[in-house]
Amino acid sequence: MIYTDTALTLFNKKYAKDLILFVFGEEAELYADDFKFTDDFLEKYRDTIINNLEHIQNKNIIDIGANTGVWAVLMYLNGAKKIICIEPRKQFADRINKFAKKHNLPISCIHGFHHDVFSLEKTDT
Repeated sequence: MIYTDTALTLFNKKYAKDLILFVFGEEAELYADDFKFTDDFLEKYRDTIINNLEHIQNKNIIDIGANTGVWAVLMYLNGAKKIICIEPRKQFADRINKFAKKHNLPISCIHGFHHDVFSLEKTDT
């Protein structure tokens, strides 16, 4: 599947390598250098983001089970105002926060589980 758009291009050029290195560490440098979107990823991107832009653009998003933070970054690049991630792996949560801070992205990651979403305070931003 060949599928490109502005957000994917920007992600690939500006964020992909850095995000991989932040989340997985320096031992992932070869993977980061050779990163490419797979057909499965592009299909999921289309189904998850492109087909749901009206639910993403200008919205505050909660990403439960953020994993590496790639979807949070892609939602931001597709118009989300702010993304709060909840990730059970502390190492991933901490590294997503460092990555977001370095790139000045409106993404924050909470180390926790899906039930923690109910304890989040409502904010206007």
